[in-house]
Amino acid sequence: WFNLRLLNLPFTKFLIHQIVVIVVFYTIALLASMSESIWVLPQWMEFMVSGLIYTFMIGVVVFIAPQLLGFQREDLLKIKLMVRGLKRA
Repeated sequence: WFNLRLLNLPFTKFLIHQIVVIVVFYTIALLASMSESIWVLPQWMEFMVSGLIYTFMIGVVVFIAPQLLGFQREDLLKIKLMVRGLKRA
């Protein structure tokens, strides 16, 4: 709040953004944890499966709406090129 006041930025815009991000990530976490009950697996495997599902769903959301994390689509493309460059080296 203090930094927003010093920079003359709108508080409500940042507050709404934080609430939206928390709601989206929490919803995805709930969906991932509910999806593990579909299979009858050992507990450690259910944990791994729900983690993979959560990671995949977050990746999809970030690809669709990179603004949630403060990125633009061009930033994602730059990161993708950097990762491809690391794989070849």
